[in-house]
Amino acid sequence: MKVLFVYETTAIVRHYVDKAGIDNEADWELVRGESLRWALERASRSGRVARQYVDDLVGRLALEHEQRAARHAVERDARAGTFR
Repeated sequence: MKVLFVYETTAIVRHYVDKAGIDNEADWELVRGESLRWALERASRSGRVARQYVDDLVGRLALEHEQRAARHAVERDARAGTFR
C-alpha cells in the first residue's frame, strides 16, 4: 500500500509539474520528497492535493525568480553608481 501511495502521488505530481512547464529534472528528488511530505501533512493523497502542491511550488519559484531579478538590478545599479 505504501509503495502504491508513493508511486501514485509522484506520478500525479510529475504530470502537474510537466503541465506547469517547470524544468525540474535536476531537482526531481527534492520535488518528489516535498510532494510526499505535503501529502502526508495533509493526510491526503488525492490529485487535488498534488495540484495544490504544484501550485505552491510554482508560486515559490516565481517569487524566487523575482527576488533574484531584484537583487541583480540593485547590484547592477550599485556598480553603475545609479540607484532607483
